[in-house]
Amino acid sequence: MPIRKNTLFTVPLYCLVMGFLCFYLVIYGVARFAAVTLPDGSVSSDDGKVLLIYGLLMVAVLLLGGLLFRRMTKKELAVSAAIMAALHVAALLILYLFSPSDGLAASLTRFSVLAGEWSNFIYLLLYRLTGSAPLSSVIGALSPFLFTLAGKSE
Repeated sequence: MPIRKNTLFTVPLYCLVMGFLCFYLVIYGVARFAAVTLPDGSVSSDDGKVLLIYGLLMVAVLLLGGLLFRRMTKKELAVSAAIMAALHVAALLILYLFSPSDGLAASLTRFSVLAGEWSNFIYLLLYRLTGSAPLSSVIGALSPFLFTLAGKSE
């Protein structure tokens, strides 16, 4: 069965919408639950609670995506996820290699990385285990491939 062209950008669009929703939900909603006041009066975040918040958000996004993508084949989902992963890895490479601070390149890379906000749990967990930000970022950028599990067989 050939890949339907109208499904190519399904996963990237879903990731973009969920990334923005998760970003604003964390910033304006649930982030205050992870805030702790230190003995010196400064405010910080509890790493365990932050990991829990992102884990719950990721599970919710994956479950909703599984419901939305169940009519697509695993092949269609894999190709669509590959587009999202390629965009995310390209943005990460631009950020790591060139570190743009202003202009169009900075806006585009931040916009692309924001689309992966829903999968920050993978990045945070891997960073905690390995201590390597580039490795954790690249593996986290591959998280859209998790949606292929929800696809139907050909």
